[in-house]
Amino acid sequence: LRAFEINYKEKNIRSVKAVKGLLNQWLSHNLSTLESIEHHIKSKDERNMIYKEVLRHLGLSFRMANQAEKELIDKWLDQYEFDPDSLYQFIIVFSKKTLNINMNYLDKVFGDLHKQGVKTVENYESTQIKDKPKAQSQSQAKRNRFTIEKERSYSEEELENLLLNKKN
Repeated sequence: LRAFEINYKEKNIRSVKAVKGLLNQWLSHNLSTLESIEHHIKSKDERNMIYKEVLRHLGLSFRMANQAEKELIDKWLDQYEFDPDSLYQFIIVFSKKTLNINMNYLDKVFGDLHKQGVKTVENYESTQIKDKPKAQSQSQAKRNRFTIEKERSYSEEELENLLLNKKN
C-alpha cells in the first residue's frame, strides 16, 4: 500500500511496473516493516537534500547530483565524519580561495582536513592563523631585496641615456 501511495500520490507515476520496482528495491535492502521503510525513505530524503545543498553552494542548483558526486559527498559525511553544516561552511570558505572550485578539489581538501583532524571551520581558521605569520615574513624578506634610490634625481639627458643604454 505504501509503494502505491508513493508512486501514485507523491510521484504521480501511474505504472504497476514502478510499484513493483520500488517493492523489489525495498526487498533488496531487507526492508520488510513499515517502520523500516519509513526510516529508509526519511534518510534517503535527508541525504538528497544534502546533495542538493552542496550543489547549490557550488553554484549548480539547476541540476541533480550524479552518482560520482553522491559517492564523494557520502565519503565526506560517512568516512570523514563531517556534518552537513560544516560541509556548507567549508565550501563557502574554499570558494573564496579559488575561482574554479570543483568536486575533485573539494575531495582533496576534505581528505587533507580529515588527516589533520579538522572538523569545523573555526578549527581550520585557527590553523590558518598560525601559518600566516610565516607567509608574512617571507613576503617581507622579498620586499627588502630591492633598494630604491629615492634621493637621486636624474636630469633629462641622464634619463635619456639610461633609456637608450648609453653611458656617460
